Amino acid sequence: MRMYMHSFHWILLCIRIEEHKVLVYDSLRQDKSKYQDIIEVVNTAWSRYLHKHIGLPIGEIEPLHWVTDFPV
Repeated sequence: MRMYMHSFHWILLCIRIEEHKVLVYDSLRQDKSKYQDIIEVVNTAWSRYLHKHIGLPIGEIEPLHWVTDFPV
């Protein structure tokens, strides 16, 4: 899990590697566009990791699935 401070508001990112999924817990329920910068950074790191350590070709790597809806 990783805490991320966005515009003076904390969100929690729970990365589920086996499921290729990132769960986003944001109490303000902001649109994904509000933290697109961290999505791009994490997706880039994901692609580089799979390419370097697993050997997958860059063009065949799907980005992580970002889930932003969670129960209240």
